[in-house]
Amino acid sequence: MAETRDAQLTRIGKYNVCEGIEYEPRLFYELFTFPVGRQITFSEDGVFKNGNEFPIRITHILAAMRPAVSTPSPAVLPNQGDERLIQRYGLRIKGHDTFYMSDLYTPLPLWHNVESGVSDSVLRGTSVWKFDKPWPLASRDSISVNVQLQNTPTANTNRRVGITFHGFGDKSKRPYQFPSYTTLSNLTVVQLPVDNLRNAGGEVVWVTEMEVFCSAENTASNPAGDIAQLLLEITHLGSGTQRPWNIGPTVVLLPRAPALLYGPSMGRAVVHRLPKNGWLWQPDEGVQPEIFSFDTTRSVEEGVWLGLLGYMIIT
Repeated sequence: MAETRDAQLTRIGKYNVCEGIEYEPRLFYELFTFPVGRQITFSEDGVFKNGNEFPIRITHILAAMRPAVSTPSPAVLPNQGDERLIQRYGLRIKGHDTFYMSDLYTPLPLWHNVESGVSDSVLRGTSVWKFDKPWPLASRDSISVNVQLQNTPTANTNRRVGITFHGFGDKSKRPYQFPSYTTLSNLTVVQLPVDNLRNAGGEVVWVTEMEVFCSAENTASNPAGDIAQLLLEITHLGSGTQRPWNIGPTVVLLPRAPALLYGPSMGRAVVHRLPKNGWLWQPDEGVQPEIFSFDTTRSVEEGVWLGLLGYMIIT
C-alpha cells in the first residue's frame, strides 16, 4: 500500500527532530540552597532551558546533597551535607504549565528508578555515565577537562582525581580508552593533561561512556574516595560545537558541575530516568524545577544539587 502524503510528512518530521548528524552530552545543573527555616527554593530563570540553536533531549534527572562546607558550622546530627538527608527533600518540575511528576512535591527517594550501584570498593569515589548516544572523537580531536575540589584538603595532603573515556574505532571496531588524572591539594582549577585525552590515531573513535573518580586524602586511614568533593567542566575540542557540556546558573556563577551529577549509570546520586524518549527541548524551551524541604528545623544551611542530563542533537 502506497504511503499517503500525510503519513510521509509525519515520518519525515519525526526523523528531523529526533535524529542528527552528531550528538553531544549535556548537563544542566543548579545548587538549591536552604538557609535555616527555608521550605521552598526555586530554580533561577533560564538555567534549565535550551539556549542553543539545536534541539536537546533530556533523559535523566539527578539529585544529591552538597557536601559540608569547610567553614565551621554548629554541631548537628545528621552532619551537615550527609548524603542521606536527600530523603528530606521533595521535587516537582513545571513545564508547559503542567507539573512532572505531579503538582505535589514528590520525595526524592520516590524518583529513583535506576539500578545505579557500583562495587563497594569504589562506590564512594566514582561516577559513571554510559551515553545514550555515542559521540565521535575525530582524529586529532581532544577533550578538555577542568577539575576543582569543593573543599580544601587537610594540610600537606592531596586527592588524586581522574577521568577516562571508553569507545571503539569507526573502522577497526577495536576498543579505545582515554584516561587522564592529576593530584589536587587546594581549590585551584586544574586542567587534566590534555595529551592523554587526544585521539592521536587515524580513525574516528565513537565514545560510549565515561568514568570519573576522586580519591580519599592520601594520608587518610579510610581509603574510600569521595566523588562529592569534585567539580568538573568538560569540552570536546575540534569537531562538534566546542562548547562546555555543563550549563549552570548565571547569577551565582558555577562554571564547573559536581561530579556527583555525572553518574546517571552508576554513582551516589538519586537517578530518575524519564519514560520513553524523555523531553525534547527545542530552542528556548525548558522547565522550572522547585525543591521542597520537609524539615525546616535544621539549624544549618543545606544545599541540594539538581541535574538534568541528556544530549544535544546537532542537525
